[in-house]
Amino acid sequence: MGASNSLWHAIDEARREEEELRECTFTGEEVSGLFATGLELAEVILSGCKFHHCDFTGSNFYRCTLKDCLFDDCRFSDSYWKETALTGSKAEGCDFRGCRFKHCILVGNLLRYANFNQSVWERSTVTECDLREAFLSEMRLKQATFQKADFTRAELFRTALDGLDLTDCILEGVTASETCAEFRGATLSAAQAAEVARLLGVKIQ
Repeated sequence: MGASNSLWHAIDEARREEEELRECTFTGEEVSGLFATGLELAEVILSGCKFHHCDFTGSNFYRCTLKDCLFDDCRFSDSYWKETALTGSKAEGCDFRGCRFKHCILVGNLLRYANFNQSVWERSTVTECDLREAFLSEMRLKQATFQKADFTRAELFRTALDGLDLTDCILEGVTASETCAEFRGATLSAAQAAEVARLLGVKIQ
């Protein structure tokens, strides 16, 4: 599946020639089983594309736009994203371990169950994204911003949230360390503070 479309061939040729995929636009294409490890994409636009069981491990995304795309059982571990926008897309359960986002924008994405353990977020903004039950442990956040993100039952173990304003985010049932040190220095609403207190075993009358 996918061997007949231009996106598949463009990526395959870029990998064989050891060249980057640059200044291309692909709309509504679907590929499955794509092996694209170490691929470099620059100023590429993917709109309404579907990827099934594809491997982008160690790939680099520079100034790309990924809009309304579906990523089903895809791997992005150790990938690098710079000045890239991911919007309106679905990547539930995908593997983003050890990836790095720098000057990126993520808006309205479904990222439930996704694994972002040990990832780095630098000067990036996450807005209205569904991160329910996602794995967000040991992340490094450098001037990152989260707005109206849903962290319900997400795992935040050893991720320092210092300096973040999380007042419009959902933090119900999150997993943290026994001391909840992850929240030290973060700005929380009264309801969120009560939720953290509950994690600590504190009863608020």
